[in-house]
Amino acid sequence: MTSPNATSGFFSLCTTKRRHCRRQPSPLAVLQGTLRASRVDLALAAAFALGTLPGAVLLLVTWLPGSPLLGLALLLPGAVAVGGERLSRRPAGPDIHDRQLDHIVAALVAVAALTLVAAGLAAGGSTQRTALVLATPLFAVGLITVLHGTRRLWQLRAAPLLLLLAWPAPWEAALSPVTARVGREATIAVTALVLALLVVLLVVPRRRATAARAAAVPRPRGLALVPREPAPAADAAESVTSTRTAA
Repeated sequence: MTSPNATSGFFSLCTTKRRHCRRQPSPLAVLQGTLRASRVDLALAAAFALGTLPGAVLLLVTWLPGSPLLGLALLLPGAVAVGGERLSRRPAGPDIHDRQLDHIVAALVAVAALTLVAAGLAAGGSTQRTALVLATPLFAVGLITVLHGTRRLWQLRAAPLLLLLAWPAPWEAALSPVTARVGREATIAVTALVLALLVVLLVVPRRRATAARAAAVPRPRGLALVPREPAPAADAAESVTSTRTAA
């Protein structure tokens, strides 16, 4: 029979594990986990981070100022905010823990981004500008994969998608008739409002759903130990008599 001490220790361990699983990682814990990466991974992450700068600077300094789509600039800090919020959650998504796969994904993304940038630089003009902007989410994918892995990449997928939405060319084609009718100022205000709402919607409902799921997790209950009742004396005597008769 299991001793009470062993049983209480077992349930104490289960309770500790469940609490640990439900606890959200703090920003300091995420930063410490990032800094514990190898030097090679940190160097690759720095290279990917530098790769995101040309496209971001091009958007904020050259492309968007003076454009009716100035509100698209909100997507850049919005992507950072969404990524930081997703990192504060427990890891979710496919159960992938393979650094070799992480490096393969990062290498494929780096090749795709560098090929895109090289083709844009060779073409020049507006193609060069488009290539640098489209390479920004690819470099962001590589940065996330190197630092946090493929599993976290799936959880943080909204951040690169927001960077992709910051590409102004499709917006210009879609909103040019609207700008001609309502004017530049109205287009800027409506675009900024819609994009800010999009960023908020990516954060708030999921946080509430996560809190609701954490509250719905059943708490472990104690185990009642019922001592085994001894056999009646009559049954014991009958058993002894049967044994002697058989002998």
